[in-house]
Amino acid sequence: MFPELAPPAYASRPAHPGTVTFVDADGTERPEPADQIPDWLKFAPGADGAPVPVVRIARVPGTRGYNLRSFGADGKLLWVTLMVPSSPPVVTSFRKWP
Repeated sequence: MFPELAPPAYASRPAHPGTVTFVDADGTERPEPADQIPDWLKFAPGADGAPVPVVRIARVPGTRGYNLRSFGADGKLLWVTLMVPSSPPVVTSFRKWP
């Protein structure tokens, strides 16, 4: 394997507590088993870049959709994903080409 493509030394993920709680914009909470959630969602980079387990993800209204805020077991904010569209755009008309 090429050295630049090798996974970083901290690529091994720590054990996850087992549940990620999703919080909707209205405050509704829904726990999900961590083994059913992809790694990119249930782990966030810590201050040193090493993966940290995410146990809570809050969906917060933004200007053009929603922001996702990921929190660790200690309640610390780990990661913010900006502008997740609330729904795909609706196409109302189609133009016919001559």
